[in-house]
Amino acid sequence: MIRLLFRLIPRRLILLLILLAIVAVAVRYTAQRLAAEQHQAPAPTETPRPRQPVTQNSPPDWEHTDPDFEARYAIPNSRPPAPLVPWTARQVLISVAAIAFVFMVVLGSVIGLVEVVDVSGWGEHVVLLGAAFVLQGVMLLSVWHFAVRPAGGRWALLGFRRIKPISTTLIVITGITICQVLVVGYVQVVNWLDIDPLVPGDPFESWDIDPISFTIIAVSAVVVAPLFEEIFFRGFMYQAFRKTMSLWPAAILTSLIFGVAHIDPAIIIPIALVGMILLGIYRWTGNLWSSIITHAGYNAIAVIALAVQTWGG
Repeated sequence: MIRLLFRLIPRRLILLLILLAIVAVAVRYTAQRLAAEQHQAPAPTETPRPRQPVTQNSPPDWEHTDPDFEARYAIPNSRPPAPLVPWTARQVLISVAAIAFVFMVVLGSVIGLVEVVDVSGWGEHVVLLGAAFVLQGVMLLSVWHFAVRPAGGRWALLGFRRIKPISTTLIVITGITICQVLVVGYVQVVNWLDIDPLVPGDPFESWDIDPISFTIIAVSAVVVAPLFEEIFFRGFMYQAFRKTMSLWPAAILTSLIFGVAHIDPAIIIPIALVGMILLGIYRWTGNLWSSIITHAGYNAIAVIALAVQTWGG
């Protein structure tokens, strides 16, 4: 009977069900671990030991002679505390709502402009990328209003710190490699499973690429997008979510919103995976520049592939 069922059910559907089962078990296990950590009983308090009178021959009482002894030699907690930032998750959600509203207004304006004015050729690309710049400007404005301005103009709270060239280079190369492996593996899996709606397409397939359009795309993808998106999603959004959530819920929610922000349903999952890697780099190094450079390098590979596809023969 079991063999008959395996013959009737497609192998790809069986594999998909197995993968979903593994994901469900992993999510349940993670949720149980997080719940157990959050509901751990507090350590019993100790009754303070009465202070003994100090004599000439008595050993020194380190507990009282050095008030910083415990703080200096304490063993750090296994899980680092949530970042202490002045902005909140509510302010992040307000920013997301404002960006969504501006997106609808910009989208309607672009559609109306294209219908009224002839912007064929590279002019159409300028209009579309200009609209993207407007949205990214709103993102940066939100970060400035809710995070940087209340902190007295300090961008360091977002994670801007001095980088170490050698270690940063190694981290960036490793991060780009992992991102490429994850995305290529995802594409291979959905292609093998014949899930067409989840197969990412070529976003520039219908574009007539010329040198001007290519320059605009390259600047947007390699410079503007990594800087603005890392500031908003990793530096601003994740830190706010981390104040009210544990590590994994905050990381998963931030990465999913990062994937949804790229509009195309077919790339939500791979972009979310890339977002998880970028977030891991940011959290590991504590430096936003590391994730920005990794993001820029990952996009640069796509830009180079576009150039080869367009002019490589």
